[in-house]
Amino acid sequence: MAEYAYKYDFGYEANAAVQPKAKPQVQKQPELKVIVNPLAKEIAREKEVNKMALKLSALMASLLVIMSVFCYSFVLMNDAQHSLTDAENQLKIHQAQNEELKAELNAMVAGVDIEKYAVEKLGLIKVSSENEVYIHNETENKIVFSAKTE
Repeated sequence: MAEYAYKYDFGYEANAAVQPKAKPQVQKQPELKVIVNPLAKEIAREKEVNKMALKLSALMASLLVIMSVFCYSFVLMNDAQHSLTDAENQLKIHQAQNEELKAELNAMVAGVDIEKYAVEKLGLIKVSSENEVYIHNETENKIVFSAKTE
């Protein structure tokens, strides 16, 4: 039995399948050094300056547009105010002319006897029952004028 004991050795040291694997040693990597281009800082600074210049120019352009719109609207409002003032002045002139014409008409009507003017100047006669004319269409194709009704 002793001769078979080595076949059934349950010891972990001698058993290769059960032996713990050795941890791989991590080798320390050499420290990397970044080589910086001496002009890189200046290039980055120029990019920042260009961005700022672009933002500033966009701001100035927008301010220019806003000021242009403001000036144009001011000109339009000023023109509209002048047009309104001119229209008000024309209205006052026409109202004054209207009042003058009304006063002239009242003076003409009050000073003249209209009936007397119609009879004497225009030759009109006053309507009465003697000078009324009636048209009769009692006959077939004739029109009869008469001064009195029958």
